[in-house]
Amino acid sequence: MVLGSVLISVLPASNGTITGSSKQNSCAGRGASINFTLNGTPTFAGQFRVREILNPTGPVFGATTLYSFTSAITGSQAQTIPGSLLPNASSVAKTYRVDWNSLTDGNTCNAFPLSGFVDITVNPLPIISVTAAPTADVCPGTNVTFTVTETNSIVGSNFKWEARDANNVLLGSASNVTFGTNAVNTNLNLTCPTSHVNPITFTFTPVGPGTLFCNGLAVTREVNIRDVVAPTIGTQASNSTVECDGNGNTSALAAWLSSNGGAAATDA
Repeated sequence: MVLGSVLISVLPASNGTITGSSKQNSCAGRGASINFTLNGTPTFAGQFRVREILNPTGPVFGATTLYSFTSAITGSQAQTIPGSLLPNASSVAKTYRVDWNSLTDGNTCNAFPLSGFVDITVNPLPIISVTAAPTADVCPGTNVTFTVTETNSIVGSNFKWEARDANNVLLGSASNVTFGTNAVNTNLNLTCPTSHVNPITFTFTPVGPGTLFCNGLAVTREVNIRDVVAPTIGTQASNSTVECDGNGNTSALAAWLSSNGGAAATDA
C-alpha cells in the first residue's frame, strides 16, 4: 500500500469596502474621489461600476460604465472617478451610484466580500449665449450692450462679466447679473483721450446656483473703443497778408508756411 499526502495552501482572504466620497455633491465635469479600504495581498486589480440612478425606487439604474484601477497597497485609499463617467448635460441634477464590480488580489483570488457604495449627485453646468460685439469701432463714452441668455435654463443661475484691454488691465466688471436683453450695458467710464490698449475683451461666465459654483464655459467678445469722430474747428480759415522785414527771409518764411498748413508767400 502506498500512502500519499496532499499539501493544500490556504491563502489569506481579501476583501474590499467602499467607505464614501470626498465629493458626494459635485459639478458636471469635475469627477469625484471614491474612498475605500482593501485587505489582503497586493497587487490588487479592481473595477467599480458607475450607474445613473434613474429611479430611486428599486432602484432602477441606467447603463453600466466600468472604472478599472490597480493598487499596490492595503488599507484606506482613494481613486478618482473622472468627470467623463459622471456626465450631466441636462438642466437638473443627476445621481450616480458607484459600487463594486470585481476585485482580485496579488494571488489572483477573487476578493470577498465586496461591500459598500456611494451615491454622487452631479449638478449641471449653465450654458449661455451672448450676442455679437459691434463690428465697427465704438467712440469713448458710448455704451456697449450685450444680450446674455441661458440656453439650458438652470433655476437660480446668473452670470458675471469682466472687460480687460490688450495689456490685461481690468476696465470693468460685475457679478450676480441676471440674464436678459441688454443684460450688459456699459461705457466702461472711458472718455477722450483714452489710455487703454485695444482690443477690449469682454468675458462672460455663467455661474450655477448654490455654493458649489458650478461655472459653465466662458464666452468672450472683442470690442475696439477709440476716438473715431473727426475734430471740429470752430474758427474759419481766412486769407492773411504778412509783411516781411526786407532782410531777405522770404524763402525761409515760404518754407515754414508750406510745412505748417500749406500757405503760400510772395515777394511783394
